[in-house]
Amino acid sequence: IKLNGFGESLMKADISTKAKGLVSKMIANHGAYRQKMKIACDIVESEPGNVKENLLFYVEHVAKFKNVDYLVNKVIKQQSSVEIYNLDIIIPVCLIVIVVVAIILYVMLKCFICLCHKLFGSGLVKDKGE
Repeated sequence: IKLNGFGESLMKADISTKAKGLVSKMIANHGAYRQKMKIACDIVESEPGNVKENLLFYVEHVAKFKNVDYLVNKVIKQQSSVEIYNLDIIIPVCLIVIVVVAIILYVMLKCFICLCHKLFGSGLVKDKGE
């Protein structure tokens, strides 16, 4: 709320009836807050319910308000793509899975080769003496 300019934040220890009243009066008397809250109310009231209406809403919204900065989380803007997509977690997990699967396939191949040698080994390899 504070990042988008719709209000003020209070610390938990500062919350009292007096503090809430002062902040409420400050927000109510400040023109910028009132204007932004009116825009926010218009946006919330006109927000649709299904996907097609959502698409139409956002297209009309961009055309009407000419600004979509409040739709983009400012914290996400400050993060790198590695943090946003959790690549620091996904890449090591994928590598571990690939290594484990490769080890399992290698062990299975060795077992299969060993089994083939035991079952068919004497018939496949001929001694030179015969």
